[in-house]
Amino acid sequence: MNKKTYIGLAAVVSVVTIAFIQTVNAETELWLEFSSAQDKMYFVKNSDNLNLCTYMSNNNEWPYSSWASRCYFKGKIPKEITIEYTPWLPYDEDKLTYYGKSKFYPEEKPFTIYYNPNDEQVSEVRWVDEGIARRTKALDALPESSWHTFTIKPKQILEKYKWKSPEGRPVGIVIPIGSSAFVYPSIYPYNKDKVLTIEMSLDENDNLTIDENFEWEDEYSKDLLMN
Repeated sequence: MNKKTYIGLAAVVSVVTIAFIQTVNAETELWLEFSSAQDKMYFVKNSDNLNLCTYMSNNNEWPYSSWASRCYFKGKIPKEITIEYTPWLPYDEDKLTYYGKSKFYPEEKPFTIYYNPNDEQVSEVRWVDEGIARRTKALDALPESSWHTFTIKPKQILEKYKWKSPEGRPVGIVIPIGSSAFVYPSIYPYNKDKVLTIEMSLDENDNLTIDENFEWEDEYSKDLLMN
């Protein structure tokens, strides 16, 4: 092996090694995303494993969370999460039934007046707290047959993407220009963090679809100029 060949081979090995190390060091953040294709609300029973997901844990003083939410695992990722959910009322009907009414006054100093379902004027804090309490009581009264159950395995799903990189390229350089910016892709994508989202979506017939979306944390857009 001559000197040029040796140097060339060493350079290739070095690049591959660096890329491997960067891939190992790059983190994959795991998110859960709940969505539905209609105005009807859905609620999820909070559980210990689900409360490991940040944002869900913010709701753990109440036994239920809204289905329309998104959260991520900041630390421990559970092996399994059993999710119980139920269809609920349309948003406007839920608000009127359990919270009451609110009226906004667009004055010089805008303000809102809140009325509970008995048409009594209350403070905003009381309106919210008592509304949640009334709805919680109604959810507690639902029969077990109203609840649907499914299980996801976050650790197992995350394992599928180990050593892998998303398609496309992450954001590398952002150059601000006034209220806009020129955005360029990263030339060292392997050390960029990745995001894996488990997407749980309900259609108009309450059918559940579970998808996985694997992408760079900051995905590079082909539109170089951002407004």
